[in-house]
Amino acid sequence: MTERILVLAFLGLLLSWGKTLHAQTGGSSRTDSSSPAAPPGDPAEGLPEDLLQGQENDLPRDLAEQSAPSDDSPVLDFSPFDKYPRRRNFFVKIRSRMNIGLERSRGYEQGLFLGSPLKSYVRAEFSNGGGISGGVLMRKDAGEPRLADFTDGYAMISDAGPVGTFILGDYFVEAAQGIALWRGFDYGKGADVVRPVKKEGRGILPYRSSNENAFLRGAAAELRFGRVSTAVFYSQRSLSASLDSSGMVSAIYSSGTFRTAAEESKRNNLREILFGFRSCIGLGEGGNAGITFYETGFSRFLHLAGGSRFSGEGYALATVDYGLSLSRVLLFGEWTILSGSAAGVSGVLLSPSAAVDLIGALRHYPAHFLSLHGFGFGERGATSGEDGLYLGFRLKIARGVALSTYCDQFSFPDGSGGDLFPAAGHEWLTQVGLDPEQDLRFLFQYQRKTSAKRESRFSEVGLHRTLTNVQTIQRFRTHLDFRPSEAVRIRGRIEKLFLDSRTGTDREEGTMFYEDVAWAAGRKLCVSVRVVFFSTGSYETRLYEYEDDLSGATSLPALSGQGERWYLLVKCRPGRFCELSAKYSRLTRDDIRHLGSGPDELPGNHDDRIGLQLDFRL
Repeated sequence: MTERILVLAFLGLLLSWGKTLHAQTGGSSRTDSSSPAAPPGDPAEGLPEDLLQGQENDLPRDLAEQSAPSDDSPVLDFSPFDKYPRRRNFFVKIRSRMNIGLERSRGYEQGLFLGSPLKSYVRAEFSNGGGISGGVLMRKDAGEPRLADFTDGYAMISDAGPVGTFILGDYFVEAAQGIALWRGFDYGKGADVVRPVKKEGRGILPYRSSNENAFLRGAAAELRFGRVSTAVFYSQRSLSASLDSSGMVSAIYSSGTFRTAAEESKRNNLREILFGFRSCIGLGEGGNAGITFYETGFSRFLHLAGGSRFSGEGYALATVDYGLSLSRVLLFGEWTILSGSAAGVSGVLLSPSAAVDLIGALRHYPAHFLSLHGFGFGERGATSGEDGLYLGFRLKIARGVALSTYCDQFSFPDGSGGDLFPAAGHEWLTQVGLDPEQDLRFLFQYQRKTSAKRESRFSEVGLHRTLTNVQTIQRFRTHLDFRPSEAVRIRGRIEKLFLDSRTGTDREEGTMFYEDVAWAAGRKLCVSVRVVFFSTGSYETRLYEYEDDLSGATSLPALSGQGERWYLLVKCRPGRFCELSAKYSRLTRDDIRHLGSGPDELPGNHDDRIGLQLDFRL
């Protein structure tokens, strides 16, 4: 009874705060613009096993933040949320999805965008249940002219004697700790203090997503002989890039969006040929050791970041990795030697009991170290120009009570974000999870991050000067997840953010709260609705809220300014092998007259979007 009273009090607090916040932010407007929320992503996965399921509290916030420029994050393709990624039964799966914004932006009205505002996605996969499978995917972004603007596919044979996996077409490689080769995105730092740091490479995997850069194209095979496994791979594919006046590549264009003539001019003007191998030997209960090597070459001379990041027509990279298990201690790492200096990461995971995990990791990525296909653990995903020390702790205090905390100290000795001045910072997070009942969960989280960056400003007398600005961001979050019955789920969150700066500027604040309700009628129908109110001082104090979406998709909009957002999601199963999904969302900014800027500027201060999806499986 006490827990039910706490739930009602929490929901009452949310409702009263929402009315107050909405009254404070409503009615004001100005003429400045702000970018609309980031579009939802599209990770690939099969039909959900439960219409009422949601993974919000299990998904690290920074996961989608790191993968925001893309649609289908490969992280979710074979994540723990995809319950049966390798099920060995016959199936044919077809997924068709359409999304469209109901307001026309300036790019469409003025003819700057070459195509329609419709965003489409079609994927078909099959398996014979005996080790042969394949798939093909076609995607068109909003504003692109061709229905199959991007296409990928694969054919795979698995578990055929010594051939563990053979893939022809599109694939990616997960090797060791991601220093040399990894998928394009990964989990960010969060309440799960172990998974982002201690990676579990799975070798070669078929590419089932629509991101246009995070894969290889060619052939790959993995051979197994007892405790030894060796993967060999070859790739030849086109990339998009920006060229300077001399025809050299100044930047690799990774957004995958080709809506205008300027963006179209960057398409497929760079070619990459890559080959390599990955060999690993199992040491039984003692762990494993491995080596990864690849060499890559480009059709044009690369002069990235003015030559400070990389200059040349190709490079070769070799790393060694280890995982040593000593009773309840696990040592892991991956390192390479490049230009006379070491680069890599080493860590130790202590598990003295089932209730305790302690992890520590040291990383060192020199500025001259380049790994275009790697994604090592760090503050940013560049795996270059960064040093850091990470300590994490996870404890199950008692039944239904869990504590997670980490501290990360990072530095950029050669600068960050194009700035050549050294920078540093640290981050600390603590989360307490309470599960007083099986159908009730509370989360309390505190996060503090301090970082330094160089800024250019003008003094009172009009003189230009460059100074170091140290910013501290503090986040306070309270979250409730309540299931009063098997058919109903209620969630609510209150989040507060404070931004302090040493340059003398005023403190900025951000506030967000939401409440949502999901209702399921057996396994045939599910309806969920969420209402979000937010108020932030600027984009610097933006807040994120992970949303339920069409099956297999993920949405993590960045909310800034003052306004509200709501969505209605309906999923139904008219038959055993078919699922229909529809989502309508509306974002309203009360503090501005137009959402977006440039060709993305909308005619009003609201953004309405609708998505439809059909999943069919035999």
